[in-house]
Amino acid sequence: MRRLSALLIALESPSYRILWINIGIAGIGRWTLTMATGWLMLLLTHSGVWIGAGMFAMQGPALIGAPLAGYIADIGDRRVMLAASQAVTSFALLALALMVGLNVATPASVLALALLIGLAFSVQMTGWNALLPSLVPRERIFNAVALQSTAQRGAEFVGPALGSLILSLAGLPWVFVLCGVAYAAAAFQPLTLPPSGPQLTRRQRSAAGVIPRERRWLGAENRTALFLLLLVVCLHCSITMAFMGVLPIFAQVALHGDSNTYGSLLSAIGLGSLTATLLGGGVRNARWQGILYGVTTILSGVTLAILGSTHAVGAAIIAALAVGASQALFMTLSLSFIQERVEDAARGRVSSIYTFISAGVMSVANWGYGALAGIVAPGLLLGAGGALFSVLGAGFLTFAPELRALLRGDTTHTGMPPLVETPPSTAVVENL
Repeated sequence: MRRLSALLIALESPSYRILWINIGIAGIGRWTLTMATGWLMLLLTHSGVWIGAGMFAMQGPALIGAPLAGYIADIGDRRVMLAASQAVTSFALLALALMVGLNVATPASVLALALLIGLAFSVQMTGWNALLPSLVPRERIFNAVALQSTAQRGAEFVGPALGSLILSLAGLPWVFVLCGVAYAAAAFQPLTLPPSGPQLTRRQRSAAGVIPRERRWLGAENRTALFLLLLVVCLHCSITMAFMGVLPIFAQVALHGDSNTYGSLLSAIGLGSLTATLLGGGVRNARWQGILYGVTTILSGVTLAILGSTHAVGAAIIAALAVGASQALFMTLSLSFIQERVEDAARGRVSSIYTFISAGVMSVANWGYGALAGIVAPGLLLGAGGALFSVLGAGFLTFAPELRALLRGDTTHTGMPPLVETPPSTAVVENL
C-alpha cells in the first residue's frame, strides 16, 4: 500500500485531481478525434496525402499557437485560457459532427476545422503544463508530471476503442459528437481551480512590464541549464520520437506484416509508455531521478536502433515496449526537471517552448521521416536515428556540467534553485 501511495501521491491534492481528470477527459476526446478524422479523410479522398495533412493539422499548429499561449499564460489567468481553448475545441467538433451528419463535409472544410482544433490543443498543452506546478508541492512535481503522462497514455487506449465502438453502432457523426461532448465537459473543470498566473495590472501586461520579468528568469546560469534541457528534448523529438512517421512502412516492409502488425506495435509502445510513467512516477529521490534521466537518454536511442534491426514480429513487439517505456520516461523526467526549476512568472513561456518542440517540431519531423521512408529502408532510418541520438545524448551528459549535476541529484551547480526536500515524517518513500 505504501508503494501504491507513492505512485499516486500527487492525487492527494484536490486541485491536481481536477486537472488530472481534465487531462484524461480531453485526451479521450482527442484520441477518438484522431481516429475519426483519419477515417473521415479516407472516406472523402482515398488519399494518403490528405490523411497525412489531417494528422499534421492536429499537431502542426503548435508552431504558432504554443508561443502565443505561453505569453498569454504569463500575463493572465491560466484557468481561463485552458477553459476557453477547450470550449473552442468543443464548438469545432460539434460543427464537424453537424457537417458530417448532413453530408456536406469536404476535405478542405475538415482540414480547416482540424487546424482550429490543433491550434486550440497547443494552447491546452501549454495551459496544463503551466498550471500543474502550482497545484502540488514542489517535491511532488515529478510524480504529478508522470501521472499527467499516464492520463494521456491511458486516453490513447480508451479513446480509439470507444470511438470504434460508437462508429460501428451509431456512425461517424456520433463519434464527433462524443468528442465534442467530452471537450464541453472538460471546459468547465479548469474554472473550479484556484486562480493561477501572475495577477497583473494593465500597465504590467504591456511589453514594458513583461520584459524585466523575462530578464530575471533568463539569468545567465539559469538560461544555460534550461537551454540544455530543452535542446536535448528537441533532439529527442526530432530524431527518435519522429519514428511514428516510419512505423507503418516498417511494419509492412521490414516485418512483412499488415494493419494488425502495425496496431500491435502501437499498442506495445503505448503499454510500455503507460507502465513506465506510472511506475517511474514513484521515484522521489533526486539522485535516482538523475540516474533514470541518464539511462533513458541512452536507452531512448538504443531501443529504437534495436527495433529497426528486428525482422520478426515478436521481437519487434518486445523492442516496441522498450521504446515506449524509455522515451515516455525520458520526456516525463525532462518536463519535471524544467517545471521544478523555473519560476512561476515565466512558466507559461517555458511550457510553450516545450509544447512547440513536443508537438510542433515533432509533427514536422514525423512528416519528413515518412517521406524519407519512401527512399530509404525504414529499418535503417530507425536504427540510424536511434544511434545518432544515443551518441548525442551521451555527449551532452558527459560534457555539460549542468546535466552532469542532474545525474548526481545535485542542483547547486545547475544554475537552478535547489529543491525543497520532503521532511522524513511525511515522506512516503525514503530512497525512491
